Amino acid sequence: MATVKEEEERSNERYFDTGCSNHMTGKKSWFSELDDSVNRKIRFADNSILCAAVNGKFMVHRKDGKKACITDMLYVPNMKSNLISIGQLLLKGYTMKVEAQTIKVFDSKNILILKAPLSKQRTFKININVIEDQCLLSETKNDNWLWNQRYGHIIFRDLNMLSEKKMVQGLPKIKLPKEVCDMCCTRKQARNSYNATILFNATRKLEVIHSDVCGPFEVKSVGENRYFVTFIDEFTRKLWIYLLAKKDEVFGVFKKFRLLVQNESGEMISRLRTNGGGEYTSTEFNDFCSSNRLNHEVTAP
Repeated sequence: MATVKEEEERSNERYFDTGCSNHMTGKKSWFSELDDSVNRKIRFADNSILCAAVNGKFMVHRKDGKKACITDMLYVPNMKSNLISIGQLLLKGYTMKVEAQTIKVFDSKNILILKAPLSKQRTFKININVIEDQCLLSETKNDNWLWNQRYGHIIFRDLNMLSEKKMVQGLPKIKLPKEVCDMCCTRKQARNSYNATILFNATRKLEVIHSDVCGPFEVKSVGENRYFVTFIDEFTRKLWIYLLAKKDEVFGVFKKFRLLVQNESGEMISRLRTNGGGEYTSTEFNDFCSSNRLNHEVTAP
C-alpha cells in the first residue's frame, strides 16, 4: 500500500488505498465516535503486527455538499497509510466494477459513491475530504457565571429568585457580578426597524411584470388543470391568474396576456421578471422577447 505523503497530510484532502480487510487509519483526530472496548491485532503481508486500539466512525464531505459517515473504522496507532476494505463494503451490500484501470463503487440502489483510478503502486487511491471533529470545553471559575450559562444567560435577578424560592435543588445564592456578559449584550440587542413602505422601481403601469408558475398539485381542478401561472404588475400590484394543464402552456398564455393588457391599458410591457424556470428560458420564449423588445430579467429562484 502507498504511504501518505507529508504534504498530503497537511492538506484538507485525505487519501485512502483500497484492498485491506478492515477500514484503518492512524489519525485519531478524524473520529467522531470511538469504542475503547475494541482491542484487535492487525497482521500485514510482511507479518508485522499492529494493535488497533479503538473502533469508531468519522464524517466526510461529499462532492454534492452533503455529509456521509464511514463506520467500522479501526484506529491503529503509528499507522502511516489509510486503508479502506473492499471486503467490508461487499458485506454491506455495495458492488464494485473495475474497468479501464478505474474502480467504481455503487451502493444498494446502484448509485455511484466512489470512483478511483489505478495508482503507480497498483492500488486505488481515493480522495476523501474528512471533517475533523473537535470536542470544545467551556470552563468558568466563577459559580455565578456558571449558573448564568447553564440557564442560557438568564438574568441574575431571576437566578436569585430561583434560589430564594428554592425552585431549583442545589442552586446556591447568586451574587450580582460587576462584569458585563458580552454574550448577553449581543443576544439581547434590538434589531433595526424595517421600512414601513416598500419602494418599487416601476413608474408606470406594465413597466415591470412579475411571473411565476405554481404546481403540480396532486388534485386536479374541475378543468383538469394541475398548475397555475401568475402575472403581477409591479406598479399597480394587480394580479392575473391563469390555470394550466401543463407547464409548456406558459408561453402561449403569456402571449395572450400581453395582448390583453397592452390593448386595455395602452401601455407596453417593458420588463418581464421571473425566477429563470425552464418554462421561461426556452429558445422560443427568448426569441419572442428579443423580437418584441421585451427585457427578460431573471432573479433568484
